[in-house]
Amino acid sequence: MALFEDYAGRIPQVNKALKEYGFAEGEEGLNAARKLCQDRGFDPYEICQSTQQICFEDAKWAYVLGSAIAIKEAEKTGD
Repeated sequence: MALFEDYAGRIPQVNKALKEYGFAEGEEGLNAARKLCQDRGFDPYEICQSTQQICFEDAKWAYVLGSAIAIKEAEKTGD
């Protein structure tokens, strides 16, 4: 099941980012990115949904992946 509109068209770019930061591809990787954020005490998917109630699914997952990438970058640099 596709997580968001035009999943097939967008997933190659998403997979590239997931792989670059050590996540599995596709839904598994996105869920792992979300769990990483949840383990740090926040859920960007829920934050996006609650603040932008009519946003598209791809926006929610973009916030998830962006937040997970920021966490991974901070771990690398120690910030």
